[in-house]
Amino acid sequence: MADPTPNPKPPARPAQKPPEKLPAKSFLPDLERRRSAVETRRWYWIGAIPSLPTESVDLAGLNFPKVNELVAKDRDGNTQRMPVVGSLVQLSREDVERLRLKAARTVVRFRAPKKKVKIEDPRLHRGRPERKGQLITIATDEELNQRRASGIIPVPYVQSPYDEPVANYVFAYLCPDQRSPERLNHYPPPLSETGLDWVDQLPDAGEEPEDAADVA
Repeated sequence: MADPTPNPKPPARPAQKPPEKLPAKSFLPDLERRRSAVETRRWYWIGAIPSLPTESVDLAGLNFPKVNELVAKDRDGNTQRMPVVGSLVQLSREDVERLRLKAARTVVRFRAPKKKVKIEDPRLHRGRPERKGQLITIATDEELNQRRASGIIPVPYVQSPYDEPVANYVFAYLCPDQRSPERLNHYPPPLSETGLDWVDQLPDAGEEPEDAADVA
């Protein structure tokens, strides 16, 4: 005899939600928004002159060296090191402004008065400067107040008779050829004498040299 109890129907499955779609564009950086900053960068030759008491100086995140080295392999696979004056860097208008503000608050404190020093090889003089000294950054009133608020005793700048602007000992030149920036083989006049050039548009701007990643 057949069972009069009907077989229960299986519960209906809920409608399956389709997978969430993340658009391909969401994985891409917004380069167009940043393109203007890239296009307004300029190549500069920067460095420090031999009479700076240190081998280099850092200003606003930029390193100004007296001498750099280019490293390459010759045909026999031997490492060749060629000393060069300063570094080649790309700077934006904002970088230039930060450099201006930082240099205006930085002095070189020497331990003795200035003397005339004869440099036999002004192109790549790597000897120690005659005068020893150190770099000092002049704190702003805001920085001094922040230190007081943090419970730190601030040390305000007190001028020494042997203090000199750091701009007397560093240089920065806009490279005339922006496609192929080059250094010169001698030390140029310092920033305190030349100032710093900036132009919004250059005929040769917009392309990096092929070895841009290796420029130093």
